Amino acid sequence: RIDRVKKRMDKFGVKVRKMNFDQFDQELKELYELSLTCFQNNFLYSSISFDEFYQMYHLIPKYADKDLSWVALNNENQMVALLLSIPDYYDINKEGVMIKTIAGISNRELAGVASIYMASVMHQKSFEKGYKKVYHALMYKANYSAKTYGGKTEVFKEYSLFGKDLK
Repeated sequence: RIDRVKKRMDKFGVKVRKMNFDQFDQELKELYELSLTCFQNNFLYSSISFDEFYQMYHLIPKYADKDLSWVALNNENQMVALLLSIPDYYDINKEGVMIKTIAGISNRELAGVASIYMASVMHQKSFEKGYKKVYHALMYKANYSAKTYGGKTEVFKEYSLFGKDLK
């Protein structure tokens, strides 16, 4: 599958590069626009302003694994996918890294750029760096990215969502 995705990426001029943490404020603007598109149909999604997004993510460079955090650009140099990785700071052996965010524009030409290509390369590079575990954080089971792995993953932890009618 990764070979098919890579061929499509080459055909449509999609390139992957490391996130630009040196100019992260500018990168955040593009990441914000990409997130609006990628997450708009997700379960319980509600959009936020750029200012809210900035407050949530402007410190990411301090925590991210800069070698394992990437964006994909189309042939017009627009972001079409992202993968953000953060080491597991609670792992006393420093063996784990998590994919905090993985997302891609949903269309036929770009199918699998994030969930297949970028994730596969990230896994490979993680192990080359010495990590022994890769976590995919907070994935909704019915989400496309989660379904991509087709039972090849182990659930580490599950969360429940509770609600109360306030009428």
